[in-house]
Amino acid sequence: METQGGGGLFLIARAPHVDLEQRIIERFNAAREQKYAEFIERCEQFLGELEKESHAQKFTFAELEENEEDLNKLVHWLRKIHSHDFLGGATT
Repeated sequence: METQGGGGLFLIARAPHVDLEQRIIERFNAAREQKYAEFIERCEQFLGELEKESHAQKFTFAELEENEEDLNKLVHWLRKIHSHDFLGGATT
């Protein structure tokens, strides 16, 4: 906005915060990495449970169904995380 008066020129300009975009990206990346970390932790728990059941030779149909259900939940969760990962972060 420009204002003239009294022989002078007064200029008011609003400049966007230079680092705002970078800060938004950093927050998004941090949130995404937290989601992936939680997912990896849950996968490790799932694998631990499978190992425990294998050592105990717990191979019942009910256990198999439960494991399959848990695996499907993990697959669905990972797809959901990927669908929110607009910036294409690392998945490792």
